[in-house]
Amino acid sequence: MAEIGNGSLGNEGLGLGATGKFPKGQISDDDQGELKVAMGINMEHKRIIIDFGKEVSWLGLGADEARSFAQGLLDNADRIDKIE
Repeated sequence: MAEIGNGSLGNEGLGLGATGKFPKGQISDDDQGELKVAMGINMEHKRIIIDFGKEVSWLGLGADEARSFAQGLLDNADRIDKIE
C-alpha cells in the first residue's frame, strides 16, 4: 500500500493494467483478462485511491479475491481514521 500524494498517483513502473492473461479462464466475450491494480491513500484528502492502470468497465472477483480487496479497503480506511 502506497501513501499517495497530490498529482500523480506515483504508480508508474509498477506494470499496472491488463496482463493479457486469463488465469481462471475467460468468463465472457468482453472479459479483457487479469488486471494488476494498486491501492493507496491520498493523505491530504483522506481518500483511498485505486489505480487500475487502464479504463475499466467491470471487475470480476472470486470469493477470496473479493475478501482480499475488501480487506485492503478496510485496512486503508482504518489508516485514514488515524490521520490527524
